[in-house]
Amino acid sequence: MPRFQLLFCFTILVATINFFNVASAHVKIKPALPQIEDPKTVKDVESYTIKVVMSFLVNLEKECPKTEKFKVFFEKLKAYSKYVCPVSTARGYESDMKANAGSLFEAMSALSSGKNRSKGGLVNKSLQREKIEAMNTMKLLQSIGEKIAGGRNKKQEIKNETMKLTLEQQKEIKYGILKWLHVITRIAKTTEEINSKSSTKSLTQTKTKSRQRDSQKARIHVLPRGSRRD
Repeated sequence: MPRFQLLFCFTILVATINFFNVASAHVKIKPALPQIEDPKTVKDVESYTIKVVMSFLVNLEKECPKTEKFKVFFEKLKAYSKYVCPVSTARGYESDMKANAGSLFEAMSALSSGKNRSKGGLVNKSLQREKIEAMNTMKLLQSIGEKIAGGRNKKQEIKNETMKLTLEQQKEIKYGILKWLHVITRIAKTTEEINSKSSTKSLTQTKTKSRQRDSQKARIHVLPRGSRRD
């Protein structure tokens, strides 16, 4: 087989593999809280939140494309999991939470960069709406956490940690966490759909260019004897 044909066959093979790596991942998971014991006291809130969020993220990540941007996105999500419903008044906790939130939103922005950004208004607006919703959900959870912890009074920290949660507080925590999971799922799903469409288009363009070049080579080979090539 001529060298140029081998090259184009290899190009198509690589494009096809990349396409199926993306297209085979479809976000179908539905956000839900696992069947684990509800937090009893303020001190239990952080460990409960981490268990719920991490459990869901592991399953969500399995359904997303295995790309570097998604890898970083999930790394930042997992790092932020302990701050989803913030109740701690420990020194440095708030600054760490803000730093992790900043890193997470940078990863969210990266999901819509490059090829995805060239898709235009609808894509950008859709992802931007979800980012705004994520910010609003963060604020909601921070508000819930502060109310439960009784503000940021360090003198009351030990007393607050052992304080039992009411049924209403447990419901607020679970509602806020579930809302967060819904937002993250929509961001992952929207980005995955964009990547899938982009990969399909790229594969189609590669095949079209290959066919055009093969056709040109074929025409050259069948020129009548004595004909000149332009």
